[in-house]
Amino acid sequence: VIYLDSSLAIIESEVVAEGTVNVNSVYPREIIKKALAHNASALIVAHNHPSGSLKPSAQDKQLTRSLCLACSMMQIRLLDHLIIGDGHYSFADNGLMTEIAAWCSSVSQADLS
Repeated sequence: VIYLDSSLAIIESEVVAEGTVNVNSVYPREIIKKALAHNASALIVAHNHPSGSLKPSAQDKQLTRSLCLACSMMQIRLLDHLIIGDGHYSFADNGLMTEIAAWCSSVSQADLS
């Protein structure tokens, strides 16, 4: 996770979880807790796919949705989710962050109504 301030300058980066060859448990609450401890205004998350595949899995997308929702409730921007494999894949560069942010906004607005 890369923690950024309101000017998008890097505050800190750290590994928050390590997994096995095909499983990694990441908890959005732990990322939020650390972001608040760093007084971060924005985040970029990244992880590797040991297989080398750059295709986001269903779990990658679900984690990003959950993290986006948690971040929005704490007024922290989730800027991107990067997958490192045989190259890299950016959710932002491929339009997924826009889709997820729109979903997140609709869910959080529905909860406030």
